[in-house]
This record gives sequence, structure tokens and C-alpha cells, in this order.
Amino acid sequence: MKNWNDINNFLSGKRFIRCICPRCRKTYNVYMMWTGRGMPRKYCADCKSIIANYDASAIFESTRAALAPAKKSGRGAAEE
Repeated sequence: MKNWNDINNFLSGKRFIRCICPRCRKTYNVYMMWTGRGMPRKYCADCKSIIANYDASAIFESTRAALAPAKKSGRGAAEE
């Protein structure tokens, strides 16, 4: 006889996934649906409370700095 809870869990796609916190780099397990490649990046409970206190300008500045193109280095940089 089939266990309907196991079938429903399989159909929902949710399971325990190993995640990494982008702030503190700690790994932990989260019950969620993940179909992407690699390890998902989700804030841990400790960092979530810290991030929640940031204002919009701090988040904007951090994303703006991260999206800036990297400067070239090495032999190709001298030619331009």
C-alpha cells in the first residue's frame, strides 16, 4: 500500500535543501522547492534579522556597487 504523504511530498517538489547564507557563508537546511543548479543562497535566521534593519538606501548602494563592471588587469589593460 502506498503512503499518500510520500506521494504528496514528491508531487509538491518540496524537500530539505542545503543552502548557503550570502552574508556569513554558513550552510544550513531549508524545506523548500529548488529546481535550479548549484546551492541556493538564502539568508540564515541570524542574518535575516540584521538585513531586515537595513534601510532602502543601504540595499541600493550595495547592489549598485556589486553590479559595477570589473576593471581589467594584466597585459590587456595597458593596451586600452
